[in-house]
Amino acid sequence: MQTENMILYGLWFGESKPFMGGFTKPLVNTLKDIETNGIDFDYNGQTHNSKCFLICGTADLPAKSIVMNCNQFNGQYSCLRCMHSGETYRTSKGGTVRTFPYNSSEPDPEKRTTQECINNAVTAIQNGTVVNGIKGPSFLMALKYYDFVKSSSIDYMHGVLLGITKLLINLWTNGSNNCITPDDLKRSQTMLSYFVHMFTALYGQRYMTLNMHSLLHLPECVEDLGPMWVYSCFPYENANGLLTKLFHGTQNIELQIISSLSIVQNMPSLLCNIEDPVHKAFAEKMQNVSENSKKYTGTLTGSVPVGCKMKMHLSDEVYSKLITTVKFKPSKCLCFRRISLRGFTIHSLEYSRVSVRNTYTVKYFEPERKSLCYGSILYYILAKKCECLDDLCSCDSSLVAVMHRYEETKTSIVKPNFLSVKANHIKVTKKTCFLCVVDTSKIMSVMVNVRIDDIGNYFLCEVPNLKESD
Repeated sequence: MQTENMILYGLWFGESKPFMGGFTKPLVNTLKDIETNGIDFDYNGQTHNSKCFLICGTADLPAKSIVMNCNQFNGQYSCLRCMHSGETYRTSKGGTVRTFPYNSSEPDPEKRTTQECINNAVTAIQNGTVVNGIKGPSFLMALKYYDFVKSSSIDYMHGVLLGITKLLINLWTNGSNNCITPDDLKRSQTMLSYFVHMFTALYGQRYMTLNMHSLLHLPECVEDLGPMWVYSCFPYENANGLLTKLFHGTQNIELQIISSLSIVQNMPSLLCNIEDPVHKAFAEKMQNVSENSKKYTGTLTGSVPVGCKMKMHLSDEVYSKLITTVKFKPSKCLCFRRISLRGFTIHSLEYSRVSVRNTYTVKYFEPERKSLCYGSILYYILAKKCECLDDLCSCDSSLVAVMHRYEETKTSIVKPNFLSVKANHIKVTKKTCFLCVVDTSKIMSVMVNVRIDDIGNYFLCEVPNLKESD
């Protein structure tokens, strides 16, 4: 989610959490108003009206309990997807934690419904007690199309990446598809259930937290709301980082933030209204909208070299394969370290300024072999047909990548098992010295490169999604 598409509802300053009934009252009134009356806007000289409905919400567990007016993650019945009550577990240090043991005899606890949650909220207010983890009504219950159970997502940033993954790494070290099919959901449900079931035996009940229990509800969450990157907290955590840069000193912090944020969110529309090309280029540069480099146009593949050209002597082998790939004898060859491909910047091994991140290991389609192949990009060549003196001319040209190929050594890293689990997204490969020249239009995606040993064996893994940066 882009920052300009976010709306800052409010800021809270204080040593304690706000009373949500009062803090969210203006928000509730606004949401109910746009449900009923909609929002008027002008488009192409005509006035249109669109009614808007809140259908999904995301938050980390502490914030979620406040907004939903329910028990925290360490309380009884704190799962808002089912009626698993959890158990109190005494730790070795003498404290207690709330755990959610996996029950193999009842792997799928009773599901919650919105109406039951509303009834529990009413009973809680009448009796002055907590009912099935619900402390009272939430403002979300008043919205027309917000399903209190299904619309409340499970945030995988905090729950999975910073929760379960971080926990596993600590335990170990201390002692994308384009679509999600029903089969994918069924398989993930089986694998997650087995993972949660075995976790107690491997690491103990102490670590069967709400985050662990929430793994069982991830498939239904994806089925209800779509892929997890849609409603993760990553964009909002980034926005929190942005907020800290919008004020200086200690005076009138809230006014500084509101003023600066208004400028940031309106900047895209303000840029569109700048007519002077020099002023617009300067504004875009300050916004980091455009790359501070030369742009070479005219590539048939739609990909664009980024940065300055470099000096490179092409061997006879590379030059011969270049001609075979582009199907003409280039009059001029320009070499580059980076390209922009479908909006993503891909590096090469020649680009030494980035040492930690690897975006030069890629998957590509090989027309001659009619198969998917993998390679590590050494550098890029812009092959020009023309003899223009200006490298920035718009004449037809072809952009190719020179790379070393990886060969698959195993079809699967997973042995046959009773769960029928496969790991098709992970390839076991060996890096070869075979040079190939590939049209950049044949590059399909960047792969995650994990070295296995020192003799050239690697795991190449598909990137989970291309919607989020790392």
